[in-house]
Amino acid sequence: MQYFISEDGGRTALLFVNMESNADLVNVCEPWWLAFNAKVEIPPAMNGEDLEKAGPAFGAIVEKYG
Repeated sequence: MQYFISEDGGRTALLFVNMESNADLVNVCEPWWLAFNAKVEIPPAMNGEDLEKAGPAFGAIVEKYG
């Protein structure tokens, strides 16, 4: 899925990709850097299924750091 918008006065592409591993970053980002000298930001994101899988860890994390 992709959207093209204007952000901070510049052209911006919002791409939503499903990566199986961090190694996929090369295939996603490198063409943008090389072809367009683009600034690439990669915020982490989870869908509901990912969040559900992570759920059991929340209690331990809150207990340790909260």
